[in-house]
Amino acid sequence: MTDFDLSGPLMQGGVDEERKRYPLLHIYFIGQRRAAYYMWNIGLPNFLLSVLVFTSFAISPEDLADRLSVTLTLVLTSVAFKYMVAQEL
Repeated sequence: MTDFDLSGPLMQGGVDEERKRYPLLHIYFIGQRRAAYYMWNIGLPNFLLSVLVFTSFAISPEDLADRLSVTLTLVLTSVAFKYMVAQEL
């Protein structure tokens, strides 16, 4: 998995203290989620798509069709990105 760091197995042996007749073996795996993975692969692209909406204000108000096409394209791109992220998770 690319978004987790796994370490282990850590093993610890012993004897059941209550009954003193069954040997015990504990096996531990330590997993740690990498938050940077989500920040760079999900958060940053989503933030950039949201910031690009402001580019529609650079187009003159008389060119309404161009402004709407830029805005609609960014909305559809955002929906496609969210759909892709939902499939990945």
